[in-house]
Amino acid sequence: MTPGKPSTAKAGEPAKRSSISPADPCTIVIFGASGDLSRRKLIPALYSLAAQNCLARRFAIIGFARTPMADEAFQQLAIDSVKKFADNATGNDLQCKEFAQSLAYVSGEYHRPEAFEKLKHRLEELDHAHNLTEPNRS
Repeated sequence: MTPGKPSTAKAGEPAKRSSISPADPCTIVIFGASGDLSRRKLIPALYSLAAQNCLARRFAIIGFARTPMADEAFQQLAIDSVKKFADNATGNDLQCKEFAQSLAYVSGEYHRPEAFEKLKHRLEELDHAHNLTEPNRS
């Protein structure tokens, strides 16, 4: 909109839709998920994408970090992060809780192969649980 010129949009017109289409079903892994970058930026950004229907309809997000944490604690961390750092114009409490249900957490040391085996098994579980039958990894 240019200052001094009337808007070309007419009252009652539907809002323009995003040109971004939803992604294919997938699982996203956040390494360092218990850290500040994840809390302040990554989780709120992923929530905003989900709230705007730009993420796949079926998706899962796994947080991986050294900090021991249960899925429920990670989900609550995500809800708190969204409330504090996400754009207020996107979503609501119900959408936030639905988004959090798509989150899981795996703890492990980055230099230990068994931690990545645990992550691999969790990825397989979530693929099955969220009906992600065509995984996007090989």
